[in-house]
Order: sequence, then C-alpha cells, then structure tokens
Amino acid sequence: MGDAKLRTQTSPLVPQRRIARMAGWIAIAAICLALAAMIDWRAGHLYSRTPLIPRGGWLAWTLKLPGHFAVTLAIAAALVGFGHRLRFRAAGLVVMAGIISGIIPWLMKWMIGRTRPFRGDPPRGPFEFYPFPDGFSGLVNVPNLCFPSGHASLAFAVAGALMLLMPRWRLVWIAVAAATAIERVLEGAHYPSDVVAGAFVGLSSALLAATIDRRLFGQPPPLPVA
Repeated sequence: MGDAKLRTQTSPLVPQRRIARMAGWIAIAAICLALAAMIDWRAGHLYSRTPLIPRGGWLAWTLKLPGHFAVTLAIAAALVGFGHRLRFRAAGLVVMAGIISGIIPWLMKWMIGRTRPFRGDPPRGPFEFYPFPDGFSGLVNVPNLCFPSGHASLAFAVAGALMLLMPRWRLVWIAVAAATAIERVLEGAHYPSDVVAGAFVGLSSALLAATIDRRLFGQPPPLPVA
C-alpha cells in the first residue's frame, strides 16, 4: 500500500465546541450583570470617594494594560511570530474582536448616557440615565460616560479570542481580564455593572469575530496526518 493516499483532516480555526463553550461564558456574564446592578449604588458611592487603587498610580496603570488596544496589537503580533500555527488568521481574530469590542461600548455609552460614579453637578447615581447627550456631537465630545466599561470590554474580547484559540489557558485569560475589570471599580471609575456589561460585550465580540472568520474564510486547508 505504498501508493495509499495520505489521510487528511480538516482543522478549523475555532472548533464548534469552543464556540458553544463561549456562549456559556456569555450567559454567565449576563447573570452576573443582574447581580452586579444590586450593589452599584453602594460600591460606586464608596470607591468614588475613597478609591482602593489610586488613580494614575503604577498599579492602576498595570492592571489597565489589557484594556488598551496597543496591547491587543502586541498580542496579535506575538501570535503571528510564534503563538499559533494559523498565525495570521489567529492574529486577525484577536484584532477583529478588539475592534468590535471598541465600537459597541462607544455607541452604548452615548445611547445610554450613564455618567461615572457620582460625577457631575449635581452628582449622579447609578440609575440616572441621560440618553444621547448633546446629540450627535456627544459621540465624540461628552466625557465621563461609563456604561459599559471600554477597558473591560476590550480586555474580555481579547481574553475571549485567546480562549477560543488556546483554551488550555482559558482561566489565565479570564483572570487577566477580570483584574482589569476589578481595577476599574476599585479606582472609582465604574460601577460593578459597567464592568460586567463590558465582560458581556467583550466575550460576545470574540464570539462574533469567530463567526465572521468562519463565514469569510471557512475551514483552513486540510492538514496531512502521519
């Protein structure tokens, strides 16, 4: 049988079972969102006055790093360099998830109009909403909007993409993103429900990016099996 054909197997960038598992994480985030809203007032009032993590300090800066797009690009570059066998598609998935997770919170903040904990004159609480502040100019000019957290959204989007690509380390990815989310609350910049909503948006962005990748590129070419 020396002339027998080499067996092949298809190798998707993200297997369907991982997508289903990601949907489970999204459902958990939705449940946590409802629970977080119950402690918004207490946590927001406490940490806006006496932050446990000083704003602008080295600890806040470090913990917020996963919520910066430059870090997303660095992770994508690492995947191209040595992190994944489907290098460019894996990097594209991470970048796509990051972009989606930036657009959605940007629009949601403007549409919902929730300000940062007890900011404004007079100070506003967690359940005071002013949708579409300043009309269309508010998309670029209104500061201190907080629902959902952009840092948490991006951190969880990248974590979600890495969970799909390298699930063995999924608890590490989630822990890093969770540290970013917790920092935003302890700094007094967000309510708990802001960061949980950010986690929901981020994980959903990773799932959407994986779906788009599958629709655009389908399965990668078959790989030979020895």
